Amino acid sequence: IDIRIANTDVKTEDTNIKMEDIEIGMEGTCIEYKSVKAHKYIK
Repeated sequence: IDIRIANTDVKTEDTNIKMEDIEIGMEGTCIEYKSVKAHKYIK
C-alpha cells in the first residue's frame, strides 16, 4: 500500500496513520489525520 500525502510540507511522523483514522469514501480511501488528508492507493 502506497500512502501519498497531498501536502508535501507534511513531516514524516505525520504519516504514521492508525487504522482507526481511515475512512472509506466514495472516491476511494481518504485518510484524515491531524488535519492532514491523504489517499491510500492499492498497487
